[in-house]
Amino acid sequence: MDRLSLGDVQGIATLAKARGRERTPPRGFYGWAELKVSDAEREGRTVRATPTEENAFHADIHLNLEVERGDERWRGEQKAHAIQL
Repeated sequence: MDRLSLGDVQGIATLAKARGRERTPPRGFYGWAELKVSDAEREGRTVRATPTEENAFHADIHLNLEVERGDERWRGEQKAHAIQL
């Protein structure tokens, strides 16, 4: 997730495209879904700024799930949060 309010949208898009090309397999960049921190923090989620050396605008949404990654229910709960957002 990127904090668009902190930088030039075109510059952040360039970063996102470069990151996508570096992934294995490479991923395309198609744009953003805009949401407010207050909306992202509903349903027990936590938002944290997590800037990196490559991307000063980066942030994470932590889902704070009751189930552990790898549990068969994890993917379903993750998807439910994504749909809400």
